Amino acid sequence: MLNDCKYGYATHRNVMRLSLLRAPTHPDPVADRGRHVFRYALLPHAGDFRAAGVIQQAQAFNQPLLVQPTSAAPVEKSFFRVNNPAVVIDTVKQAEDSPDVVVRLYEAHGAHGRVKLSGALPVKSVVRGNLLEETSAKLTWRDGVTLNVGPFEIVTLKLALAR
Repeated sequence: MLNDCKYGYATHRNVMRLSLLRAPTHPDPVADRGRHVFRYALLPHAGDFRAAGVIQQAQAFNQPLLVQPTSAAPVEKSFFRVNNPAVVIDTVKQAEDSPDVVVRLYEAHGAHGRVKLSGALPVKSVVRGNLLEETSAKLTWRDGVTLNVGPFEIVTLKLALAR
């Protein structure tokens, strides 16, 4: 089951449930009232979620392709990529406290592994940080950076670009 905004779902034997609204009265007495818009989809597949590409399908469902007419020739460009299909690049954004670029990725298959993050931007230096972008360890960027990741681990990297 894929959805674009709900976290309340359960599967038991052959029954799947998705809680759309709760309408609690505490701490917010008007929670879940008003008009709501949400999407969900069923994704039948054989085998386990890894082989079926469920993570990638869920990401595509939550970030639909936007199409706009243009006169420019089509160009394929990726700022960053990973070499491990179990690791997903979730966020690329400007850092909260500097012009650096934050790249956040996570391990989606519940396994230990190695991943190389590489990209087209001119990276001068890279440091590992936490979700608050507090840095903890300087890493080496040589046509990318290679990391060990744990099961479901979220990794935050802060990249200083050459100007």
